[in-house]
Amino acid sequence: MRTMTFDVDGAARRFDVQQLVIAGWTGRSREAVERHIAELAAIGVRPPRTIPCFYRLATSLLTSASDVEVIGDESTGEVEFVLLSAADGMYVGIGSDHTDRKVEPYGVTVSKQMCPKPIGRPLWKLADVEPHWDRLILRSHVTR
Repeated sequence: MRTMTFDVDGAARRFDVQQLVIAGWTGRSREAVERHIAELAAIGVRPPRTIPCFYRLATSLLTSASDVEVIGDESTGEVEFVLLSAADGMYVGIGSDHTDRKVEPYGVTVSKQMCPKPIGRPLWKLADVEPHWDRLILRSHVTR
């Protein structure tokens, strides 16, 4: 278990993160998923037998640090929404499923376990975000 502090409604709040599960091979439409499968097949990643897939990873990979270190230059991040389940409901934030692309053809779970999983400190109650979910835009920028 990992305890992390997030910003919720302008106040610091601690969450005990008991599990880290990454959902992979997901998308809003079957066509989007098929495009993603083709992208990964082009770099030698075998598609899963069923989709979506869920990868259980170590909670120690989660970080709210502004910088992360990785091995080599073959890893990439992907901006993603993050869901945290708490006793009082679901919360949503942003994060990155940073993955080592060179290792990914060997094993997707291994490639995900090799990289930190940055997560932003701000969280919002999912119920407050759901009414305008489809208007949200997630962007990421790479700096070296």
